[in-house]
Amino acid sequence: MLLAAALVLGAGGALAVAQGRNAPRDPASMPEFRGRVAQYSLTPVGDVDGLILADGTEVHFPPHLGEDVQRAVHPGDEVVIRGERNGPVLLAGSIAANGTTVTDKGPPAGGPRRPPGPGGSKPADPALGRDMDAAGVVKMALHGPAGELNGALLENGTMIHLPPRDASRLADLLKPGQTLAVKGWGLENAVGRAIDARQAGPSMDRLVQLSVPPRPLPPVAGTDEPGAPAAAGDPAAAAPRPPVR
Repeated sequence: MLLAAALVLGAGGALAVAQGRNAPRDPASMPEFRGRVAQYSLTPVGDVDGLILADGTEVHFPPHLGEDVQRAVHPGDEVVIRGERNGPVLLAGSIAANGTTVTDKGPPAGGPRRPPGPGGSKPADPALGRDMDAAGVVKMALHGPAGELNGALLENGTMIHLPPRDASRLADLLKPGQTLAVKGWGLENAVGRAIDARQAGPSMDRLVQLSVPPRPLPPVAGTDEPGAPAAAGDPAAAAPRPPVR
C-alpha cells in the first residue's frame, strides 16, 4: 500500500511539473514593446493569429486569443505588448489597448474559439474556404512563430502563406517590391484576406507547383493543434464539413 501511495504521489508530482512547464510564462516578466496596429494577421482558415504593426513588426499569438484580440484591438490602435523576440517576430504574452489587456492563459476548456467567418455571421471553418488567386507587389515578407520565412504580405493587404521549404526556395520573390502571383486555397472576410498558396511565381503565367500537404482538418478540441490531414482518397478529404454554429 505504501508503495502504491508513493507511486501515486510520484505520478502526481510529475504531472504537476509537466503542467508547470507547459503553462504560459507570466507576461509581467517579459519585455515591453509599443507600436501602432496596421492590420490583423489572418490564417487561410480564418483565424486571427497575430498583428502587423506599422513599423513592420510581426506579432504572433495563439489562435485561441483571436476573438479577444479582435474585441480589444483594432487597426490604427496604439498597443502595449509584453512578449519575447524570436528573430524577426514578436511572440506576445499579453496585448493591451483601449484599457483592455488580453493575456495568454492557454487554450480554453471545451475547444478553441474561432473568430467570425465570411460576413461575420458564422465561426470560421475550413469548409468555408475556396480556391483563390492573387497577384500584387510584396510589401513585406512574413514569418512563422519560430522565425521561419513562410510567406508575404502584399501591398493590397492580402496575406500569402507558403510552406517554409518553398518560401526559402522562392525567397527572392518574397522581398519588398517584388511582384508575386499565387493560386491556392483561402478565405476572405471582414478581417482580411489570406491564401494558402499551392502555386507561386512572378506572374500568373510563370507559376511553379509548391510542396503543400493536404488541407488540414479543424483543430483538435481543447487545443490549437490542427487535426491530422485527410488522406488521399479519404471521403473526409472531399466531403464538406458543416459550419460550426
